[in-house]
Order: sequence, then C-alpha cells, then structure tokens
Amino acid sequence: MCEYLKPSPQDDVSCTCTGRSREILLLKTAKFAPIRAILRDLVAGWSAISTYGMECPKYVRDDLLSIFNSERCRYMAAEVIAIASDHAGVDFKESLKTMLSEAGRDVLDLGTNSPDSVDYPDFADALTSAIGDGRAERGVLICGTGIGMSIAANRKPFIRAALCHSATDARFARQHNDANVLILGARTLGIEIARDCLGAFLDTEFEGGRHQRRVDKMSG
Repeated sequence: MCEYLKPSPQDDVSCTCTGRSREILLLKTAKFAPIRAILRDLVAGWSAISTYGMECPKYVRDDLLSIFNSERCRYMAAEVIAIASDHAGVDFKESLKTMLSEAGRDVLDLGTNSPDSVDYPDFADALTSAIGDGRAERGVLICGTGIGMSIAANRKPFIRAALCHSATDARFARQHNDANVLILGARTLGIEIARDCLGAFLDTEFEGGRHQRRVDKMSG
C-alpha cells in the first residue's frame, strides 16, 4: 500500500470497512485533498499516479473504489478548487469564489487580486502546479477570452483544461473529457453564464468507459 494512504492516529475517519479495505482510508489532510481524482485514476487502471508523486499496487483498486462508493465511509475532506485569473478576470474570480464557497468547496485563491496588468501564463502555472502537487483537485482559470489561459494550462500533461462558453460545454467537458480545469473568458461571457458553466463543471461526473481510453491517450 502506498505510504501516503496509510492512516495515522490523528486522522479523523469514520468507517465500518474491515480488513485490507479498513487500512485504505480517505484521510483528513489538506495535502492529499484530491483523493477523489486519485481514486478515479487508480480504478481506471493506472499503475502509478506520477502526477501526484505516489504509486499504489494494483490489488487495492477494487477496495479503494468500494470505500469511495460506500455510504459507510462517512468522512471525506471537502474538495479543494483552485482559482486564478489575470487582471481581466479579477471581478469574475471574486464572484465565482463566493459561488464555490456556497457550494461547500474549499477555495484556493492564487491571484491576481488587482486590476494591475499581469501575465496570464504565471497564473496558469500557479494553478496547474497546485493541482499537480495535490493542493487542489480541480481549478478555474479566467482571462479576457480564455484562450491564453487554455494554451498555458494545457502544456502540462496531467491538465485537461476546457474553455467553455455554455453550461453544455462544461457538462460535456466533464462527461467526455474528464476536464479538471474550467477556463472562462471574462470579456466574452456574462457572469450568469460563467456561473452556469461553473455549476455544470462542479456537478457533472466523468462517464469513463470509451472516454477513459481517449483521455488516457492525452495523459501520458
């Protein structure tokens, strides 16, 4: 079992699973908050979760999925959503942060926080790094059109950033592409449409199946 999944005495976990499954618990730790993404990757057949810096034996996958889906495991850390923007997206970012908090997500704000001109690649890098090192599970990036942020974010192989202009775009980005970063253009969308996109992004699960095969080909 990978050492990062071993429970410690201070972990606050409530679960009635037994045996090997009892050992592989969802931990109360911000460092590994993206446990849902890790479980999805394990169940999909990954032998090494290199983007999270850990490996896990194949034989634990069924147990992990069982624990993840079981109502008997009543504890799970709140999902952490990272959010960042350049100067064009500051107002959008503040509005969407409120929506994330109201939806029960923990928000990791990575800036910028003023209308002073900044370079969007710096903020795309900060957010994708937060996903890569486990500080956040998913993210939201905002710039003027969303195009620059999309190009910058998708340079990293573990990022699947989707520029969305409607809730339908966001829903399919999650269902078919397992998008882990939502990109929005503050100069091309109204805030209500942006909120609709975020809602669909948060609430839609990846369908897996034939889509998993395709996502794997993009995630090497």
